[in-house]
Amino acid sequence: MKTFTEQLNYAKARGPLAEWPEVSDAISLAFNQVMTGEKAPKDAADAAQQVIDGIVTK
Repeated sequence: MKTFTEQLNYAKARGPLAEWPEVSDAISLAFNQVMTGEKAPKDAADAAQQVIDGIVTK
């Protein structure tokens, strides 16, 4: 509990985003690709970032 409460000193809440479900899908896909060994963490993160950049810059 102590570690969690210390992290709250630095945590930032995400702002509202109408496209959050799409962003969440990109993050979930990247996580699953890493967990199944389909992609290396950096490759999955880079691909997710490209998708997210496309979503938030529409």
